[in-house]
Amino acid sequence: MTKYVVDAAQWRPALEQARSLRGEKGSIARFTVELLDNGCRAIDPLMRLRYSMSPTTEEVTEGAAEPEAPPPASSVPSAISSIPRAGAVSGRPPPSTGGMLLTSRSEEPTESTPICYREFAYAVSGRGKTPEELETLLRSYLADAQAELEGRPDGKFVQIALFDHVFSTKPKRAPVATLSWKDWRGDPVVKVAKSMVPSVRPASVPAAGPDVRKLAAEKLAAEQAAAEAAAKAATEKARIEGEAAVEKANLEAHAHAEQVAAQAKAEQQQAEAKQQAEQNASSAGTAPANLDAAAAMAESSAVVADADRRSAPPAKSVAAKRINGSSQHAEFVEPAPLMLTVPKGAIHRPNSAPSEAVTLAPSKPDTERVRPPENHDRIGELFEAMHDLHFRPDIAAGAEFVLDIIWDSIPSEAAIVHVFDIDIQKFVVVRARGAGAQELVLERTSDKEPLFVEALRRMRSVRISQVNGDPRFAVPRWKRVDCKIESVLCGPVQQGGRYLGIIELANPIGGGGYYESEANSLDYICEQFSEFVADRPIVLEAETLMPLSP
Repeated sequence: MTKYVVDAAQWRPALEQARSLRGEKGSIARFTVELLDNGCRAIDPLMRLRYSMSPTTEEVTEGAAEPEAPPPASSVPSAISSIPRAGAVSGRPPPSTGGMLLTSRSEEPTESTPICYREFAYAVSGRGKTPEELETLLRSYLADAQAELEGRPDGKFVQIALFDHVFSTKPKRAPVATLSWKDWRGDPVVKVAKSMVPSVRPASVPAAGPDVRKLAAEKLAAEQAAAEAAAKAATEKARIEGEAAVEKANLEAHAHAEQVAAQAKAEQQQAEAKQQAEQNASSAGTAPANLDAAAAMAESSAVVADADRRSAPPAKSVAAKRINGSSQHAEFVEPAPLMLTVPKGAIHRPNSAPSEAVTLAPSKPDTERVRPPENHDRIGELFEAMHDLHFRPDIAAGAEFVLDIIWDSIPSEAAIVHVFDIDIQKFVVVRARGAGAQELVLERTSDKEPLFVEALRRMRSVRISQVNGDPRFAVPRWKRVDCKIESVLCGPVQQGGRYLGIIELANPIGGGGYYESEANSLDYICEQFSEFVADRPIVLEAETLMPLSP
């Protein structure tokens, strides 16, 4: 085993120095890195070497090495490199609570964004740590950052994240705990992942306690059974009510049919009586008075018949009598032709609303986008919201996240996110939003596009309030957007002179042109998106960019 003492701020440069002292070269991309309670361990699978790194207070002696007795032939060669634990950006020593600084970022206040920003990502061993211990560790790191920012003017923003694994470019999992502190809001906001629970059962919990998962499963099964029973009961109730409604309608139709038949029979009897009276009067030569008397007698007979019909039991009692017995119920059912002879409107349906009452109005959106006023503090909100962009896995997910932010902070009718493909020297649409804009995905635009060239040369957003007659907008991509383009905001996505993309917005909600504050907000979004794109492989293929069908 060989021991080296090196001077490095993080584990990666410490490992590289140790390998250099051993005369080893090559990439460490295939190394396996494991976080320990006091340092970390890296394994080279090709050379079968193990490097254990931990903080030390020993003096650094260049090239110093103390070889010890050689290990047995069957053992795996190993080397230990000790490094001091990384501190804050200012170079102050970190707190003595453990952890390894993975990445850090600092932004000094500018005229457009007067905020002093610090961001730190640490790797800690999450095994056995309680949420209280993680919060204590976060507050300790915050105290160091506050000490470094002491004396600065108001407008300080610090974000700290703790990870349970070591990474070099981007994290594999979300942080186990985060802290966000803004001096204009007072106390910091600490969030701990729900999965972080102590690995050792507390002494106050009985060893033979109930199985929580089993109880939860039983409770869920009981709730599902109750829900199924309630649904079945509701279905049965609806079926019974439906059958009762049909039965009632049939009874009313049958009663009305009997009424119509009785009335027709009475009219027929009246006509026959009148005809018989006329024949009798004609044969006997009686006076017209006798004819009138016969007609009156026939009319009286019709009235008696109608009275007999009205004195019959109501339809409800008849229905009850017929339903009591199955044979009587079978006689009650009328053939289909009888139902067809019922006049329109004969069946009365109580408590039924008119047809207009059941007409459904168009559903109103859950939320309506409202354009914030010109003097709204967009930058402060974007500082907090854009932090989550760097945890998105790929270009498509990052562009979708950027569209979500723009859709709320700079409400517009259409938005397009382009990413530059250096192989073909064209800008490729990776995400678009708005009426008809989704069809623009994978559309390519030349890097000679006049509007793009102007924005990239100015290195800030370009505002066009009136596009009528402007030849720069007589291009296919704007013709495919299903809205009349009136004003446009175009922001460059670039880093160190390197073209990375373009973000275009059209027609702010509420009309008019885009505010200067909205242009500044888009510049900040483009800056954050450029850091995101520069740190990830740019793969602009259909299988990675085309959104999944719903």
